[in-house]
Formats: sequence, structure tokens, C-alpha cells
Amino acid sequence: TARTIATAGTVTWTGTGSISSGSGAGLRVEAGGLFDVQADAFWFYNLGGAVPRVDVASGGTLRRSVGTGTATLGAVVNDSGTVQVQTGTLVLDEGGTSTGAFTVASPGILNFQRGTHVTRAGASVTGTGNVTFTIGTDTLFGSYDVTGTTTLASGTVNFSAASPDTARTTTLTLSGGTLQGSGVVLVRTSGSWTTGALGGSGVLQIASGGTLSISGAGAKTFTARTIANAGTVTWTGTGSISSGSAAVLQNQSGGTVDIQADASWFHNLGGGVPTFNNLQGGTVKRSAGTGVANVQAVTNNEGTFDLTSGTLQLANGGTGGGTFTVTSPATLEFSGSATHTLGTTSRVSGTGNVFFTSAAINVQGTAPNAYDVSGTTQILSATVNFNTTDTTRITTLQLRGGAMQGTAPFLIQGSGSWTGGILTGPTNSVLRIPAGVTLTIGGTATKTFRRRTILNAGTVVWTSTGTVASDSSATLDNLAGASFELSGTGFWSSTGVGPPRVEVRSGATMKRTTSTGVTQVNAVVNNAGTLDVQTGTLKFGTSFNNTSGAVLQGSGTLDVATATVTNGGVVHPGTSPG
Repeated sequence: TARTIATAGTVTWTGTGSISSGSGAGLRVEAGGLFDVQADAFWFYNLGGAVPRVDVASGGTLRRSVGTGTATLGAVVNDSGTVQVQTGTLVLDEGGTSTGAFTVASPGILNFQRGTHVTRAGASVTGTGNVTFTIGTDTLFGSYDVTGTTTLASGTVNFSAASPDTARTTTLTLSGGTLQGSGVVLVRTSGSWTTGALGGSGVLQIASGGTLSISGAGAKTFTARTIANAGTVTWTGTGSISSGSAAVLQNQSGGTVDIQADASWFHNLGGGVPTFNNLQGGTVKRSAGTGVANVQAVTNNEGTFDLTSGTLQLANGGTGGGTFTVTSPATLEFSGSATHTLGTTSRVSGTGNVFFTSAAINVQGTAPNAYDVSGTTQILSATVNFNTTDTTRITTLQLRGGAMQGTAPFLIQGSGSWTGGILTGPTNSVLRIPAGVTLTIGGTATKTFRRRTILNAGTVVWTSTGTVASDSSATLDNLAGASFELSGTGFWSSTGVGPPRVEVRSGATMKRTTSTGVTQVNAVVNNAGTLDVQTGTLKFGTSFNNTSGAVLQGSGTLDVATATVTNGGVVHPGTSPG
């Protein structure tokens, strides 16, 4: 206690006997001096008073040269010379401020533990061994280059070397605590993040060929810092990531981010929204996981998204001209309250599913087949503007709410279901139903149909008991060979500037089938094909024009009491309904 040992020679500590200390006791290693810690033992701070000190002067050396166990220094260690760990573990347990060098040779371990450790500019931590940070607060302004493993188990480490200096480690293990600071940390080979926090204004760089594994069920926090990936980042497990303060994950050209977790990247810590940038040449995968991965970061894609499993929710908007390829059974879901804009060079395609569940989505690709999805396209409560130059190709459409609109022509290649929401677009824009394809209009919810023409060469079946609200800019045009079947008891209302139109071309059929109630159509109905009222009542509330060569038939009831009727065709079997 209290006394200072000053050595310009050699002090060697061996054996297993510990040292109890306090009252500001000190060991000063002067230039040319050596303190050689060979013991597997403790230098305790347990006798009260001021914390003991070890001061290593310029030219002095503190060395751990023998011993395979752990030697713990319960003293403030201020290094202006050299601290060497050649074997075993050396624990610095009470902090210190240093301008000198720390070197760690494999298989040695240097552990910065309790207290506050600061390495000033000009200081260095290097070697082939391992460095561990636990419990305390450590700030490294000096250089850091470790070819072994850097482990952060608890406490806080600030890597804050001034640019252009970069902290380098071959392997990084983040299993607790907080890695932060204003500097760059480069992971050469592999990183593991199972719990703990990434923060500060600096960068965590994953080198080309390197990996970062984000795994486990443990809580993770990601704020302010940028993860810049030129290697592979793989996110597995069920542990979610809490985020805020404008954190950034930037996937660089040649980099891969594989989201296999059924978990969430939340924006729940305040500050700026986190951002996920997939740069040109970068790839984002969803290669495993059968549940939902939810990304509440602004997602900007200039590269490639390749989804083959589970569901990936992009829940906070974004922009970009990259590609999205969705392979069955995977689902890509655009959700959240922010706007997603897929730019002019973007493309969405694949055998999987694309869901638009909320907010506004602008699909603006100009290349051929810029939107070509052979799975299911579902619109739930979003406003989707399909402004592709080429036809928007949808194999299975589920329009359940929101709005399907935009300048692009739509082509339904397999089947369509419209149970709610708005179908619209610029005047004379088209939704095509080819031969062999069925569009079913069903459900009880009100549907709005404006400024678009449904060109039907297949089958449109209206089973709904709800209302379809339209105006004069909406047209259902049934081409030769097409069938328009009305089997529900719905109401097609006329709103706005005038009534919608129903065209039944020569060779087309409009049928009233199945139910015994009333289906009312307040539209201009022009029949040049066959109108077959098989059962129930079909009521026209605006006008009905049965042109030359057209046929009106069936054993049901056609109610035209409030409509204007023109008949130039055939009424079978009886008299003109006019």
C-alpha cells in the first residue's frame, strides 16, 4: 500500500500468490525497465484508498511472458512504453491512459476490463493474438490492428481514431456491450453479432470476402453507425434489431446481405429513420425462413433483391432502379406509411408473390416486362401507381382494397379477384382479360371503377352483393368470345359526370345467372351479342340498346322500367321489352 516501486531493471512476478493493494500503491517501470508478469494470479485493489497504479514510461516494458492462465492487474495502467502479451491472459482491471504500444502475440489475450481505458493518438494496439473488452469504458484514439479476434462482451468501446486511420481486426465477436465511436472498424475475415449494440457516428466495414453473422435470439441495438458491407452479411435466428438515429446498412458492389431471420429490424429508438442501401452490384437475398422478416428501414435498391423463401416486408419506403426477383414460394411485401418508388430502370418479376399492403408505391420501370409477376399480386390498402412503359403483367390479381392505378396497361394472365378498392387510371387506360382468364368481382365492400376500360376476352363474373361505383369514364368492353356473368345481387351505380358503359360485342355474352334476387346496372348497356337473363332479375337503370343482330333471351326478368330502351335486335321468345 501507498509505496511506489520504481524499476529500471527487472521485476518478475511468478507463482500463484496474489497481491492485496490500495492507498495509491504504485509500480513505475522506467526506461529500460521490465515488469514481467508470469504469475497466474491477482493484483487486487481491495485495501481502500486511492487505486494502485502501474506507470510504464517511454522505453519501459510491461510483459506477460509465461503462464497459460490469467493474470489480473487491479491497478490503473498508464502505458507510455510497451505492454506485451506473449502468452496466457493479461487483464487490465482499473483503466488507464496510454500513449504507448500494446502488442498481443497468439495465443495471448489482452483484456481491457473495468474502469476507463483511453489510448491517445499515437498509441497502438497490434498483434496476432486476441483482444477482449469487458465491463468498462474504452476509447481508442490510437491505431488498432489485430490479426486475431477482437471480442466485446460487455461495456463500451469507442473506436475513434482520426481519419484516414482504420481499426482493423481479422475476427470480431460482439456478444454484448456497445461498439461505438467516430472511427472506422474493418473486419477482414469474419464477424459475429449475437447481442449488444452498434452505435456512434463511425463505420463498421466488412471487407470483400469477409462475413458478418447476425444471429441468435438476443436483443441487438443499431443506432447512428454505418455498416458498410463488401462481403457477406447473414442475419439468422429470431432476435430482432432495435434501431434509430439514422443508422445505415450499406451493401456495396459485390456485397451480399442474406436475410434468413424471421424477425424485425425496428425503427423504435427515435431520431432519424434507419436506411438500407443496396448499391449497384449488391445483392440482397431472402434464402431461408418461412415466416416474416420485417425491415422498418428506408430501403433504396440499385442492385438486386433475390427472394426464394418466406416473406420480406419493406416497411418504410425507399427508392431505386434495381431489380426484385421473387421465386415461389417467397413473398415480397411493400408496407408501412412511407412511399416506395421503383425507378425507371427497376424491374419486378418472378414466380413468387408481391403484396402491396399500405402507403403509396410507384412502379416506374421503362424496360420491357418491368413488372411481370407470375405468382400473386395483392393490393390490400395501398395506392399502387403502375407507370411502367410496357404492359404490367400479373398472373394472379387480388385487389382487396386501396387503389390500382397508373398509366400502364394491365394484363391479367391467370385469374383476378376484385373484392374491394379502386380500379382507375388515365382516361382510356386498359385492363385486359385474355381468353381463358377469369376476373371475379365479389364481396360486400364498395368498389370504385373510374377512367379505365376492362377489355374482356375471357370471363368476368360479378358475384358481389356490394356496390360498384363508376362514372362515364369507366367501360367494361366484352369482346367476341367473352362472357360477363352476373350471379350476385350487387348494384353498379352511376356517379360523377355520367353513367359508365357496358359493351357486349358480337360473339360476346352477358348473363344473369344463379341467384333469384335483383342485380342492378346503372350503365349504358350496348348489346351487339347475346344478353341471356337466365334467372332472377336484371335491372337496367340508365339505358339499354339491343342493336341489329343482337339477341335478348332467357327465362328470368329484365327490368327496364327506369331505363331508355332501343331494340333493333332479336327478342326471344317474346315481345320487345320496350
